[in-house]
Amino acid sequence: MASFLAAPILLSSLLFTASIANAMPADWSQVLRAPCHRTPFVRTSSSALALAVPFSPHVTGASYLAISATVTYLGLAAALDAPGGSMAVDKSCFEVRQSQVKGGGLGLFTTVDMKEGTKLGTYPGVVRSAASYMKKFRRYPNTCTYAWRFKDSLGYIDPTDSFGRIQNFCQGGSSDTVGSVFLHENLLGRGVPTLLARINEPPSARGNRGCNVITREDLKERTVPFFLSRDVVAGEELFLDYGATYDRSGY
Repeated sequence: MASFLAAPILLSSLLFTASIANAMPADWSQVLRAPCHRTPFVRTSSSALALAVPFSPHVTGASYLAISATVTYLGLAAALDAPGGSMAVDKSCFEVRQSQVKGGGLGLFTTVDMKEGTKLGTYPGVVRSAASYMKKFRRYPNTCTYAWRFKDSLGYIDPTDSFGRIQNFCQGGSSDTVGSVFLHENLLGRGVPTLLARINEPPSARGNRGCNVITREDLKERTVPFFLSRDVVAGEELFLDYGATYDRSGY
């Protein structure tokens, strides 16, 4: 979640809860004498839905305000900083091992035959604004090894952890949002596989002719689906053209 969104979201949740707190009765003894005193409710008159909010006489309005604001903030952080991407083919159909590319590290190989046009999945990671990504990149330069930059340069998909390292699963989270990284990496545990981030470019001698994977960016949805550009056989390494703007100075 971008840092510029955090403050407005928290403020909105505070104001919303304040409006509910203002509707609480000044004298709780009136509530306790009511027939429904075991589960007292206060209804706000400002909502057409007649929002009913349960209160306890042992909790102050300020406490409700803090609790509601915190829950709202963390809920939005959980949603907006969640990792995207998915596998369209069962993970057992792939194997991560040493790439054929010299200095390429690990690569992604198939364990079964697959047909041209097969959708492999969508690129994994947290969609970040350009500003948020560059902030992380300056601190952890290795982030760029696996980050996917959209063609319009307005955002990136970042599959790395909070230190810019690739793991087997992307857990999500953003250092721009207080508590977000801890929430995603330690509590939510709903990571997405990073298999597609392991796909290398083909050896330089093969050029684009060695590619067997193509992508189709969806700028509206901010996703990058991966497809096979030809039939592949079991044991074949998957290769992808990273595009004209990719930095190959380290090759």
